[in-house]
Amino acid sequence: MKNITRIDHHFIRMLLFFMRKIIFIGIITLFLSASAIISYADIYKYVDDNGVTHFTNITKGKGYRKIISENKTRSKKDYDRIITGKSSKYKIEPAIIRAVITAESNWNPGAVSNRGAIGLMQLMPSTAKDMQVINPFDPEENIEGGTRYLRHLL
Repeated sequence: MKNITRIDHHFIRMLLFFMRKIIFIGIITLFLSASAIISYADIYKYVDDNGVTHFTNITKGKGYRKIISENKTRSKKDYDRIITGKSSKYKIEPAIIRAVITAESNWNPGAVSNRGAIGLMQLMPSTAKDMQVINPFDPEENIEGGTRYLRHLL
């Protein structure tokens, strides 16, 4: 009878150990998936006295101009005309442009990375300026600048 009790006790300890692991993995998965949710907000642009461009979702006074509005969402098909035109203009396959957009912003024109890359093709402000993009949140301008930059790299 003692051996059965020891086995049951050991089995229960192992079961609890694995249950804790499963709960821990579930919590980690929940946090990781929650952090991947895309949020939308109004985006404002401000150029300070030193000529530095700032992008924010909060206006802090005069001089802030709204450049993208919340819930201004489109489907992937809405961008087909733009992608087709730019791919033809810069002789880059549309599939490459679509792949960059998917990888960089997941089709969110309001995406801003923690490093400051902006829009569908995640243009850095300096690259956007070099590619003559005035409003990197504008899908047409962003795809134009991003495709032009890809052509420059290739």
